[in-house]
Amino acid sequence: PGPAYAAYRLPVGADLTFRFLARRGAYGHWTIAPDSLTPRDTGALDFLARAHDTVLGLSGDTLGHLIRELTATLTADVHLASRELPAAR
Repeated sequence: PGPAYAAYRLPVGADLTFRFLARRGAYGHWTIAPDSLTPRDTGALDFLARAHDTVLGLSGDTLGHLIRELTATLTADVHLASRELPAAR
């Protein structure tokens, strides 16, 4: 088994702090235990909108581009999932 998960807090603003269990990967990435993330009702787009200047350091232009790209990716994922083609086809 890999390294153990540790507890983390990520304050995003005065009214929002994420809490989660995670471990760092060999190349510096984070692997988050999915069931540990709270609050659970914050989606990726909401996170970006709230954290772009406080945590991520993104300008408004960069945030807009990132939201556009993420929305396109999520739309494509929904389209692919709706087709549910078996791997053999």
